[in-house]
Amino acid sequence: MRENTRIDWHARVEQALARVFASLDEPLAWQTLAGELHASPWHFHRCFRQLTGETVKQCLRRLRLERAAFQAAHGEARITDIALEAGFETLEAFLKAFRRAHGISPGGVRKLGAWAGTIAAPSNLHYAPGEPRKHFFIADKGDAHMDVKITTLSPLKLVCYRNFGEYWNLPGTWQKLFELMASQGVAMPAPTGMTVFHDHFDEVPMPDKRSDAAVYVPQDIELVEGLFRYETPGGLYAVKPHFGSCEEIGTTWDKWREEWLPTSGWQLDKTRPSLEWYQGHFDFAPPELHVTLLCDAVCRA
Repeated sequence: MRENTRIDWHARVEQALARVFASLDEPLAWQTLAGELHASPWHFHRCFRQLTGETVKQCLRRLRLERAAFQAAHGEARITDIALEAGFETLEAFLKAFRRAHGISPGGVRKLGAWAGTIAAPSNLHYAPGEPRKHFFIADKGDAHMDVKITTLSPLKLVCYRNFGEYWNLPGTWQKLFELMASQGVAMPAPTGMTVFHDHFDEVPMPDKRSDAAVYVPQDIELVEGLFRYETPGGLYAVKPHFGSCEEIGTTWDKWREEWLPTSGWQLDKTRPSLEWYQGHFDFAPPELHVTLLCDAVCRA
């Protein structure tokens, strides 16, 4: 696509996205959008997907599921009503789609309360009630161009607090780590923080998975009960930067493991942990600018 044509279509897709955001409560076909933009349906469909990384149908479905998560977390509406509002004919279909998208049930989201509920999207556009719609970022050039680097990481000495089982329990694990570290007089958040996944593999049942909320603390401190020291083994890692909220990380990680890793010439080294390495203090930037390095231990295939 030529640059001037790309800019013209970027403006058209901006209009289409504004219509999509305004149509979460009504049926909307991509053919209708194409007609409103005076474009051929086929050409509109191709350009919308090329620039946003999603089809109109996928975008609508994702935004409705994000809204459903917000309603489950922050409202008192019945889950059945939320399902119908999201465009699902049956509660069973909604629950299945919700869990596939978010990794948790609507009831689980309601118990968590403070939960963003965004789903990873190349455009970085998400359901955000009360906030003006942001301009979208043009999607990257496809999975073959995934920005993955193979690099050697040095060992890091960390102080950790462990979580067993569901990863959705990790926010509480981090909160407990902060409380215990604060009781030791260590200022939080620490400059270097990461989640260490010891069993981030499909063959390990979820109840048996171990994950640690971990921080690098330069000075020696006496550890209270519940905290322990751990040194990452270092070595070769495949590192993928993720831009967006923590809730979107799982989808990004699954995507590049499924689409980049099989053709990369590398394989997972399951003797070493995976790392979710947070860059900077998230409180000082909007979610779309949060940067996390997803690090998988690898060896030659």
